[in-house]
Amino acid sequence: MYRAQLFEDTQAIGIMLVLLKEGRIFTTELSSRLAKGAGTTISRVRSLVAEDLIMEERETEFPRRKFLELTPKGRAVAEKLAEIEEILGGTR
Repeated sequence: MYRAQLFEDTQAIGIMLVLLKEGRIFTTELSSRLAKGAGTTISRVRSLVAEDLIMEERETEFPRRKFLELTPKGRAVAEKLAEIEEILGGTR
């Protein structure tokens, strides 16, 4: 499998672009921004974490809540995705 196949699912692209724009965000906020169910979003986030594109950090006050943000590698990939979006004339 090519690693780029991870992005066949447009939700992975959406996650990366939201994180690029927002920086650090809670998983629940991410699901809301994408208008997707939490289960679907969490599944895709796990794949992106496994590829070292996103990192999760538990909130100290409410440990069930997780912050998400791009890793340096993820930021580089997200910036390329944003460039592609710009070339294609899309906005997210």
